[in-house]
Amino acid sequence: MSNENILSKFYAAMTQSPQLSSQGPINSSAIRQDKKLALEKASSLLSYQNYLTQARSWKAAQKGVPLTFEHEVQAQASQALSDGQTLAAATLRATKHLKQAGRLDHMLNSWIDGVKAAGSVQINDLWNDLTNDPQARQLLKDEGLTEDLWTTLDENMKKLGGLLVLQDGKLVSEVKLAGQEQVQRAVLIHSASGAPQSLDGLLRRGQFERMVEQFDQSNGASLGLVASEPHDLEIADVILSGAFQSVQLLAQHKRKLEDTGLSTYAGNDPFIIVFAAGLLSVLIGGYLDTYYCNDGNDGWVCKLGKVLLFLGILAMIVGTVGLGVKFIISLNSLNVLNLGLH
Repeated sequence: MSNENILSKFYAAMTQSPQLSSQGPINSSAIRQDKKLALEKASSLLSYQNYLTQARSWKAAQKGVPLTFEHEVQAQASQALSDGQTLAAATLRATKHLKQAGRLDHMLNSWIDGVKAAGSVQINDLWNDLTNDPQARQLLKDEGLTEDLWTTLDENMKKLGGLLVLQDGKLVSEVKLAGQEQVQRAVLIHSASGAPQSLDGLLRRGQFERMVEQFDQSNGASLGLVASEPHDLEIADVILSGAFQSVQLLAQHKRKLEDTGLSTYAGNDPFIIVFAAGLLSVLIGGYLDTYYCNDGNDGWVCKLGKVLLFLGILAMIVGTVGLGVKFIISLNSLNVLNLGLH
């Protein structure tokens, strides 16, 4: 069967997935404001990345630079960290709103229906189909996604490979970055409801809301990740882990500049732009789905929103391995987010 036929079945089933009876109201204006803020901060982070590349080249050519220049680079890194915190916070606010309204569970239902109809879906086929749609590109441009941001998003999403399949009725992603051998396998599940069935389930109940509140209080600076046993993941928890990870990466980058100065090569420094692309994709996708699809309209814009949000989630799942990030263990066990990947 051709990729075109597989995607046709996937999209048809995905967009026909029934609404949840428990779905609550959405403040699309609030999500639109967060989308606008996220685009602004993502553009600022991209400018910082370009500045950093030029600064490294200039230092290498000069065979050394004044201390005042190093201080300026550090000041720019501080601003980049602030921008990353704002981008992550905007994404978490929107995610919290989508979760509480039941919109994330509805999206998961639609993805499950799509994969069930298609059998399995190649992840890169989803992105390639989106990029080859001029109507989709124009809409994203109209919504503020500049050419530079689109190019960056495109470069990062093209790195995603792997499959979406169903296993025992659950959606399973088997994802890896281009050039990487290790596959990240994640099972995505609906938000927990009803009485917890285990102590682990009880401890995780309400974790997302608690972590978002603590992120707001500390800008993500005092919180970290700790490796845990593999477990099924709620969509909101994946986004939460990406938000924490992005801030921690920028904080590490800033500390390295303060400790050792600006290197003249990029090396293996983890950088925010991969996670920024994932967070931005989630926020824009969630915005499109809520802003354009509140009246039962499941047209191509709704499809675009669901695909963008899902690809952003996959980027955050695979980004941990692709960037070679080590888990950061918080001293306060109450401030730890467990990210369980297979």
